[in-house]
Amino acid sequence: MSGYAIPAYNPSRTASEAYLMLLGGVLFGYAMIGKGFAYIGMPPLFIGEVALLLGIVVLLRTGCLFASMATLPAVLLTVTMTWVLIRTVPYISQYGFNAARDSVIVMYGIFAFIVIAMLLEDPGRIRTITQRYLIFTGIYVFCMPLVASYSHFLRDFIPSMPGYVGVPMLQVRAGEIAAHLCGATVFAMVGFRKATLLWTLALVATLVIVSALSRSAMLSAIVPICFAALMLGHWRKLIIIVIGAGFLFSLSYAIEKIVAEPSDPPHITTPREAIGSEDRLVMPSQIADNVLSLFGEGSEGTESTSEWRLQWWDVTLEDTVFGEHFWAGRGFGVNLAEAHGLQQNPLELRPNRSPHNASITMLGRAGVTGLVLWIMLSISWSWSVLQAMFDARRRGSTDWANLFLFVFCYALAMHIDASLNVALENPMSGIWFWCLFGFGLGAVMIYRAQPREHDEANRPFEKDGLVQRLHP
Repeated sequence: MSGYAIPAYNPSRTASEAYLMLLGGVLFGYAMIGKGFAYIGMPPLFIGEVALLLGIVVLLRTGCLFASMATLPAVLLTVTMTWVLIRTVPYISQYGFNAARDSVIVMYGIFAFIVIAMLLEDPGRIRTITQRYLIFTGIYVFCMPLVASYSHFLRDFIPSMPGYVGVPMLQVRAGEIAAHLCGATVFAMVGFRKATLLWTLALVATLVIVSALSRSAMLSAIVPICFAALMLGHWRKLIIIVIGAGFLFSLSYAIEKIVAEPSDPPHITTPREAIGSEDRLVMPSQIADNVLSLFGEGSEGTESTSEWRLQWWDVTLEDTVFGEHFWAGRGFGVNLAEAHGLQQNPLELRPNRSPHNASITMLGRAGVTGLVLWIMLSISWSWSVLQAMFDARRRGSTDWANLFLFVFCYALAMHIDASLNVALENPMSGIWFWCLFGFGLGAVMIYRAQPREHDEANRPFEKDGLVQRLHP
């Protein structure tokens, strides 16, 4: 990439600029409203599919289609998408829309190429996107305590989308919220925004809510944030925060037990045990139960979901790695729960089509071939971004290094959520993930294209003051 010439900025590229605004609005809607926003449109053209089709037009107009494929992760993504397409087309006649819907776990990767092409067309869009994300973090963090509470506690009062029975206008999964909160947190940690007291309190309050509702949400937020703290050398602060949080949690847990302790056992009962995420209360005991369940010591209700997932994953391994669907899997379109002879998860309201793990889904639908491609794709992208981060840090390009760390942690949060939920198979998480994938890879390409002579004079996003522009 050292010899790649970045196209000069051209103010006439109004189509790309308009699409960038549109895509930002779509991502904002997915993050704030969730499932209800995803159903805007008419089958099979929902808002996500419209954005995809318009994005393909913009991709072709940029003239950067082939340049966007000039890295190993992009090549692997192309190969993976080709394999998924091969395993989807034969089943369209039988399963129709379900085949296309199942394939988006990878086919939404087209958004990655769209974002890469727009960055290569105008590298200044890195700053534009970063500044717009700054605005997003302010709106999102302050709104989420209300949105998360309303979506969970008042879900029975949320009206359905017109024409879609059982599809609420507002429904945001805890894992989705946790991933975006993780991104906002790391964004502040690297210095791209100021974490005011009110902003921090709103963020922490929402993290407590989603951690009580979902173990995957808790992991999606905590693991990348801890990784970012270690990479930034904030391990002392991390220890202090962990000790302080542990003390406050222990105190609140003790208070809950004292308040909940029945003074007259024959007449007073303790709160009932939650049997599913929609049934869980935001209480210290529920968070403790979620933590214990990570080690197989949770309550019966919490452990039942883990056992159900593990059983499905074991069946998938037997059917592919040790079975007749080794190379190609069962294809995209078939309901894997029915194909594997599994009962519907009693804690889920809707039938499950995929086994709550992106990697296992790829194995079950695309075989060992699909799984290997998926793993290679994930490793190559992570290596590219982290390698660029360490290189930028070594050269003293702080803004570049912090940008790569932010993107990596954000994508990692979504990947963790996708390892325990049906996440990348839906547009709310899938389109966000692949846009991050493309943004990270495009930023790496632009960074590597910068001249290495006189590094101090060739840091365009630091020379023009990225941090200063974000803090006017």
